[in-house]
Amino acid sequence: MIEFFASPRTAEEAVRLKREHPGAVYAAGSTDIAVELYRETLQADGLIDLSQIAELRGIDAKGHMIGALTTFSQLLQFDGIDPELLLLREMARNVAAAQVRNRGTIGGNIANANPAADSLPVLSVLNASAVVMTPEGVKTMPLEKFLRFRGQGDTSTLLTALRYESLPEGAGAAFIKIGRRTSLAIARINACASLSGQGGVIMDARLSLGAVSKVTGRFPDTEEYLKGAPLCEDTFIQAGAVARQEVYSSIGGRASAQYKLSVIEDLVPELLRQCQRNMEGPK
Repeated sequence: MIEFFASPRTAEEAVRLKREHPGAVYAAGSTDIAVELYRETLQADGLIDLSQIAELRGIDAKGHMIGALTTFSQLLQFDGIDPELLLLREMARNVAAAQVRNRGTIGGNIANANPAADSLPVLSVLNASAVVMTPEGVKTMPLEKFLRFRGQGDTSTLLTALRYESLPEGAGAAFIKIGRRTSLAIARINACASLSGQGGVIMDARLSLGAVSKVTGRFPDTEEYLKGAPLCEDTFIQAGAVARQEVYSSIGGRASAQYKLSVIEDLVPELLRQCQRNMEGPK
C-alpha cells in the first residue's frame, strides 16, 4: 500500500528521500510501475515522483548525453543527424505504441533491467555509461555494471543520464526487433550492430542482442571473428553461426533456446547486411 508520496525538484532531494524511505520506488513515466502496482506485483510503500526534476531531461548531441527522463517521443522528435541519434531514433520508433512513447522514458526502460528492453542493445553498441546519483555523490559506470546492480535488487542509486560514444567514422549501424508485432509487443529478440571497413575488410564490429540472457551485453566472440574478416556475405553467414554458439553457451537448454538459436543464426547476417548498406564511403 502506498503511504508516502513526494515530488522532489532536484536529484539530490530524490536520493535523500529514497534514503529516508527505502521502501519507496522512483517513478517517471510509470508505464510499467502503474501496471505492477495495479496487479500488486510490485511491493512498495511509497512513490518518489521524478517528473519535476528538470535536470534529468533533454538531449545533448554534442556532449553525447541523454537525460534519464527523456521520453521515446522526444528522441523521435529530436532533429539531430548524427549517426548515433539516427540509430537511437530507429530504436525509439519500435517501442510500444505512441501513447507509451509519450510517457515512457529511456531511463525507466533501462532501470527496469528487463533484458528485452529495446534501448539496451543500441546503448550497448554505443558503449554507453550510466550516470547515477548516490548518497555519496555522482558516479559514472559502464551500462552493463549498472544493469547487474539493478538485477541484484539495488534500487538505491538514481539513474540521471546516459553517456554514449561516437561510432567509428564511416560506420554503418542497424537495429532489428523481433516480436509478435513490430512495435506493440515486447521483443522476443532485439539486436543492434555496427560495422566499419576499409578496402573490403572489416575494421570494427560491434554486436549486442537483447532478450537472450539475463543481462544485455556485447558478443565478444562474434565481434572478434568479424574484425579483420572480409566484408562479404560469407562472413556474415559465419558470424550468425558464431553468435548462435555464444548464445547457446549462455542459455543452454532453456525452454526458449531452440527458437532463439534458430532465429539468431538468420538474424545476425541480416543485421550485418543492413549495417553494410548503411556504411559511408568505400566499402
